[in-house]
Amino acid sequence: MIWKNLFEEHILRRGYDYYCSENVQNLKISKNKITASVCGTEDYNVSISLKDNLINEMECTCPYAEPGNHCKHMAAVLYAVQNTEPVNSHFETEIKALLDQSDVYELKNFLAQILQQDETLFLRLKSFLAKSKEDVDLKLYQKQIDQTISSYLDYYGYIEYDDAGRFIEDMEKYLYNDVQQLINQNLLEPAFELISYLFSKVSDIGIDDSDGETIEFVQLCCTLWEKIIFSAESSLKEKIFYWMMSYIDTSEADYIDCCIEYIFMEQFQEPEYLQKKFDYTEERASKISYSDNWNNRYEREHWAKQHINVMEQMQVSTDEILKYCKKYMEHPEIRKYCVSLYIRQDNDNNAISLLEESLILDKNYAGLVLDYRRILKELYRKNGNQEAYREQLWQIVISQVNLDEFRELKAIYPVEKWENVREKLFAELQPYEAAILYKEEGLYKRLLQYVMSKDSVFELKKYESSLIKHYPKQVVSKYSNYLIKSAKQTANRKTYKAWANLLMHMTKIQGGREQACKILIKWRELYPKRKAMMDELDKVKIDMP
Repeated sequence: MIWKNLFEEHILRRGYDYYCSENVQNLKISKNKITASVCGTEDYNVSISLKDNLINEMECTCPYAEPGNHCKHMAAVLYAVQNTEPVNSHFETEIKALLDQSDVYELKNFLAQILQQDETLFLRLKSFLAKSKEDVDLKLYQKQIDQTISSYLDYYGYIEYDDAGRFIEDMEKYLYNDVQQLINQNLLEPAFELISYLFSKVSDIGIDDSDGETIEFVQLCCTLWEKIIFSAESSLKEKIFYWMMSYIDTSEADYIDCCIEYIFMEQFQEPEYLQKKFDYTEERASKISYSDNWNNRYEREHWAKQHINVMEQMQVSTDEILKYCKKYMEHPEIRKYCVSLYIRQDNDNNAISLLEESLILDKNYAGLVLDYRRILKELYRKNGNQEAYREQLWQIVISQVNLDEFRELKAIYPVEKWENVREKLFAELQPYEAAILYKEEGLYKRLLQYVMSKDSVFELKKYESSLIKHYPKQVVSKYSNYLIKSAKQTANRKTYKAWANLLMHMTKIQGGREQACKILIKWRELYPKRKAMMDELDKVKIDMP
């Protein structure tokens, strides 16, 4: 089955990476259809229909494929299918036979002509034949990379979305082909230099990377760096260490540069490097004073946390770490770390005291307060302080409705007292939060009142499955009133399509078919000049009563 020509090269590469990472699951192959799910940022379903062993149609539930694009998930599935089929070595056999019967002099002449026409191939061959790092022409690599980048830049030095995928693909070719080849030849220093040049260039460019190719490029750089660090001799490893330290010093700490910091902190575990990291992180944290500037506070807290990380790697005593933390206790993350240390020491009293202090210090930060309360709740429960446990649990539920925590709260109270407690809880919640609990508690009349009070049908769609068994007439009425009111104003085709789909949906509800038919007939009478609307209504198939 021929299929690779259906994809752009960078999509094929992404798909192959997904396949190699074993992200293709539930693969099913039949004569006329292939289906599978592919794990990514989410799980996506792929369906490929076949006709005469050729691809007829491909579908994927990912956003990229929605307008009809062929995505990396489809490519991953096809790589998985290909792997289940016997490998056809005919092409490889033919190449070997052709080379065996060729004259060496003629082959050299042919190769010379090809290399004169293709500088990239010439450079790759030169590196392939290199015996030492001096044989690798890094200046020519840098010239080629600069030329490639320049060919993509617009007038303002920016790479637009339409070119971003191909650009990153061209940058990755150097990593997959040239860098990997140098690593295979154990020419680790030029391999490192080449990755570092590519990384620095890409990180400095403005690029519309809406599809996330840049972060995948960065991750590939990091994977190759880690390979080099693992095998590097001491002098090269030290060179890499200081290069990364220097890069971090001048970086803007965005998501690209943070990848280097991660390698810097997690690799280099030898004692001499740990001591250097100890000194470096301590200096970075101490030279930033606490201020009202958010960025300064973040940097100070961040490097204090990194210093603590190094102290743990060096197996510094808990008392010494706590002593260091006290210099940075104005930072929430440091206090949370101290709480974890106290808990680890079974020093619950200190943990509770620090959490209660943090509730006051960070009272304006809802997310932090919720984190503190959840830890406090468990500590109070563990220590048998039922009243304090119940109070924290109550505050958690009214801060952020979570059904597990709501059920935990309900389990505390006897059945005969629960209804009164529940009413007090509802009184402290926003209506949309209470609605979640109406459904949980089976209070469908209240839930109906809530959704009927809304102008849109968003909330009704959300809770329809709970209401339709008890109040089908009211559900149909809500949909009908919404459609009639909405249609008084013109709209775009997308909205007309949504209305048509809602009409079809109404036919599945008891009493809804008759109402949908009435609306359909009335709309045809009132709005015959709305061509787009009539087009969408023509697609509505309802058996008239």
